[in-house]
Amino acid sequence: MSILKRVGQLLATLAVLSVLLFRVLTAMPGNPVELLITSNPGVRPEDVARLKRLRGLDQPWYVQYVRWVWGHHEARQPPIYRGVRLGVATIHEPWSADVTTHLQDPDASAPPTLTVVSDGVRLEGGSVHATFGSVGINPVLLIATDADGLQTAIRIDVEVRTADRQPVKNNFRLNDPGTKSVDENQAITADLKPALQFAPEGTTLRLVRGEGLLTDGVYTHHFAQPGQSVAVVEASAPDGQRTLALLTLDHGPVPDPSRFHRGFLFGNLGFSNTYKRPVADILFGRVANTLRLMVPAFLLALLLAVPLGVFTARRQYTRWDYFFSSLAFAGISVPVFWLGIMLIILFSVVLRVLPPGGMATPGVDDVVDKVEHAILPVLVLGLAYAGRWLRYVRTAMLEVLGQDYIRTARAKGLSETVVIWKHAFRNALIPIVTVLALSIPSLFSGAVLTETVFSWPGVGRLIFESVMNSDSYVAMVAFLISAALVMLSNILADVLYVLVDPRMRKRA
Repeated sequence: MSILKRVGQLLATLAVLSVLLFRVLTAMPGNPVELLITSNPGVRPEDVARLKRLRGLDQPWYVQYVRWVWGHHEARQPPIYRGVRLGVATIHEPWSADVTTHLQDPDASAPPTLTVVSDGVRLEGGSVHATFGSVGINPVLLIATDADGLQTAIRIDVEVRTADRQPVKNNFRLNDPGTKSVDENQAITADLKPALQFAPEGTTLRLVRGEGLLTDGVYTHHFAQPGQSVAVVEASAPDGQRTLALLTLDHGPVPDPSRFHRGFLFGNLGFSNTYKRPVADILFGRVANTLRLMVPAFLLALLLAVPLGVFTARRQYTRWDYFFSSLAFAGISVPVFWLGIMLIILFSVVLRVLPPGGMATPGVDDVVDKVEHAILPVLVLGLAYAGRWLRYVRTAMLEVLGQDYIRTARAKGLSETVVIWKHAFRNALIPIVTVLALSIPSLFSGAVLTETVFSWPGVGRLIFESVMNSDSYVAMVAFLISAALVMLSNILADVLYVLVDPRMRKRA
């Protein structure tokens, strides 16, 4: 029953820790969108806003937490056009441009439908065709609409030249206002007057397609439903010139009920923005690498600490006791990174018998080579923990050796080996088991310095790299694994108590 209670406590503690870790790590600067802006300063504000909505980064932290733990429906994406943006034509001569082959819908197999907005432009097959009667910049405007009703504006600026191919500037142009992005159920407000860069004095704006109001050059509208639509704005000059522009209105992502993005509880640990791989794939390899250090280091520390701890307890206050106790204090006191650097200098630089770091020599797939690379980090971890465990074993044995039943066992004529290992050591195992069990998580995730010094790609180094690179999903999962190991180690200690001490079985 106590084991079940411990498991319940483990789950409750992990739930609370997950909330705290998520809150702390997501509050750190350097989310994926900010990293995108840093790596690409030319990214548009509307792209940033849409990315934040698609990733849920515009939501409160507790909503983001639920999305991470439980999951969320994928958002439908509007059509994407990656094709002709600029064109050159000759006045009174046919001009055409391919459109549909550069247009795709990420959510459907069928291509989106096209609607021509500009006058004098026709659509045939996958191309738009036009014949221009005026020189200068003539915009060809289209609207792509997918099966979900999401729209994308397509603008092709065609520079129409004279018959002798001389370019002529057109002083009247309405710049494309671009995309205006807001959250769902929020009002869109867009000032279009700055778009009249080359327009004559007195040019007026008019909304000719789409919902909303255009008053004094300011477009306003409130969308009750999420989506992406396109509004057409016309600019009219006092001399009779007119031109059109498209305004893309992004008012929140549309969820797709058929595509559910699983959360942490369903095995999706997230995606690493640093390694560009799923977190589960990264952890699987890193855990295996850490186990290659942890298991031999644990065994080495155990093989040194237990016999030496028993030996020093039996020879209390002798030269051997002082000698091994001094070595134990040195192992406890010496920083792990300093010991690692000293061993690298000795065995790799001076003696040149062992490699200084890494898991294997590049291009070499040999067991002996891998063992040689593991010797120094295993030795550092093993010595560091052997010093601590030796002191615990010595103290536990000294407390037991002074008990009456030990004197009784000796009075019965039992050999010293039987007295020490069958009676004394077994009764000293409870505090020793506690220390050993609780050292497992620190060996697993606490080898940050050791793995960093020896360039060992394990969990400890992964935690360090994820925190430094603001890779929050990787850091959260790694920390939660470490926390789970701490609590599982406590449960393991309880189980071992029952095995080593029969008196504990009545309490379990």
